[in-house]
Amino acid sequence: MGYSLKKQKIGLFGGSFDPFHFGHLNLIVNLLEHAHLDQVFICPAKSTAFKVPYTSIEHRVHMLQLVIEEIPSFTLLDWEIQMQKPYTIDTVKRLKKNEEIDLFLLLGEDLLPNLHLWHQVEELLNLATPLVASRFTASQLIDLKLSSQAKIKIEKGLVKIPLMEISGKMIRQRLQQRKFCKHLVPSKILDYIQLNHLYSSNL
Repeated sequence: MGYSLKKQKIGLFGGSFDPFHFGHLNLIVNLLEHAHLDQVFICPAKSTAFKVPYTSIEHRVHMLQLVIEEIPSFTLLDWEIQMQKPYTIDTVKRLKKNEEIDLFLLLGEDLLPNLHLWHQVEELLNLATPLVASRFTASQLIDLKLSSQAKIKIEKGLVKIPLMEISGKMIRQRLQQRKFCKHLVPSKILDYIQLNHLYSSNL
């Protein structure tokens, strides 16, 4: 009698990471531990439908690598850098070709109001189980412009974690104003930002 190998539980976390900060790290680690994920693929995009990045993808990838190299359960996935139109659904379909993984889509609650605008979002939520770092309750999901099936998937994926009120915009403004940022961004990334004079011009 053969033994079936246990599927690897993989999380996918995408974004522009402009720059990567402790809010991202807090979300990923909490969701990884909550769902007992084996690995999280961090997937930077050149640009997204909702944000135009302030610095090049090369710089943003270098900053990510400084954090990822220290955390064994994190892996950089560079597929969307190569794509002309990066859609999460295409990345998920490609990952799903490997039948030995269970795929989870890691999301912050700030993405939920615009989730209905994502490319083929209903199919996306069928292919990858959503895990949403959130303070929302199920009753607050009623306003989401998604099908009832998609809302049920989101509701099941709600995970209460201690959220950090940090945004890339806040960090870029503080950097421009030469304010202290070590409580918001890993030191290695701050050193890289200063060395390469990133985010110093008007934003």
